[in-house]
Amino acid sequence: DDGTSLADVPERYVFPKEDYELLTFGTTSTTPRNTNEKTNDIRGDPTAGRRRRWKGVRNVTDSSSTDHRVRDLGWYAIAINRTETTHARLSTALHAYDSALVQRKGDKTRHADLNLPHEWEWLFAKGGIQEPVVYEEAQLEERLRQEGERIKQECDARHAREKDAAVTKAVEEERRAGQERLEEVKKEREGECKKERSRV
Repeated sequence: DDGTSLADVPERYVFPKEDYELLTFGTTSTTPRNTNEKTNDIRGDPTAGRRRRWKGVRNVTDSSSTDHRVRDLGWYAIAINRTETTHARLSTALHAYDSALVQRKGDKTRHADLNLPHEWEWLFAKGGIQEPVVYEEAQLEERLRQEGERIKQECDARHAREKDAAVTKAVEEERRAGQERLEEVKKEREGECKKERSRV
């Protein structure tokens, strides 16, 4: 993408950036770069996408269709457990295939098995797939009780702070009002004293 803007682009050639990069460069701009590459372009060879053969994903077109998108670009089909599914976008087809493969092979999955291995780095981390922590019912109830107690304590502390702040504000307002009333009484007394002096 050189930043050039075009008008009146046929709708069939408008699709998300991720698909554009996959179709053009065979990778995406979020894919980690190989530090041995000599090019500064993170997407590399602009013809790579047309040469790349995606694993488990095939592009299907219908030359007899009157729909330009179906005829020229088509859709993407993948076979999972002997059931074929279709996807309008290459990216969703690749994600679906990789996900199904990982579900089937688990931690025996290799980088080379996947279309987008950089999205599965956690799978290849030391120790492989980490099993989720499973709690017994009693443990879960205890965890929930502890969490409820923690939230209650936080709420009580917040309420206490808000209450203290409200009391402090009320006392300050009362003090200010009392001081203002005292000033008014003082002025009234001074006025009365002046009147009395003027009569003498």
